Amino acid sequence: MSVFSDDYLKQELDFYGTAKYDKGSVMIKESTLQGRCDDYLNVNFRAGEVSVPIMYINGSIWMSITYMEVQSMFIPIAVAEGRVGLGGLGMGYAPLRIAEKEEVDSIDIYENNKDVIKFFTDKFKNRKGFKKINIIFGDMRRKLKGKTYDFFFNDIYQRLLPEEVVADAVKIKRENEIETYHFWGQEKALLSAANYELIRASYFTYREAQYFRDFIESDNSGMFRPVSDISFLKKCLKAIDRPCR
Repeated sequence: MSVFSDDYLKQELDFYGTAKYDKGSVMIKESTLQGRCDDYLNVNFRAGEVSVPIMYINGSIWMSITYMEVQSMFIPIAVAEGRVGLGGLGMGYAPLRIAEKEEVDSIDIYENNKDVIKFFTDKFKNRKGFKKINIIFGDMRRKLKGKTYDFFFNDIYQRLLPEEVVADAVKIKRENEIETYHFWGQEKALLSAANYELIRASYFTYREAQYFRDFIESDNSGMFRPVSDISFLKKCLKAIDRPCR
């Protein structure tokens, strides 16, 4: 099943389950996708196709389980193994998927919102793999020092690819022992860099190459909108140890 298909989103929504919730600063409710609703790598529009859960914090939309979310989490979930660290708990979709993997031994999640932690614990404490999860309350940028992880995925960002992803990658990798570091938006940065011929296709991992091939063969690939800031893309490549051409 293609990660860029409607069926994949429906499968992941079934896995996540209904999560209506309203306690403290956190509210979860469902809404039908309508109008501008982008995929991860391209612009897109929807017309009442599917109902998805949306997280509100203090009345403002924070995130949702949409096409963008499941498509952007596919590679981090797929490559996670051993001792895993996650920056940001969010709605808990990626942690739940990662926790179910036999290849994963433990997960440390850095989260600075107690109400988000309570939501996750209240709704998912009986899910498979939950015992592998250790939630560390506080600012990830202060708490994450002197740690060792086989895989670390940083997803503390509300918008895709802000400037902070580069500074965070450099700082976190310098202050910790991390075998593989990944940030939210990394695939879009890599595909954009390839679009401007900043990186060779041979620099992609096998799984990335498969992922991009799958996207190119999808119906929506013609609406790809690359990141246009070349300087920023070069910084991203350096931060994740991919050489420019």
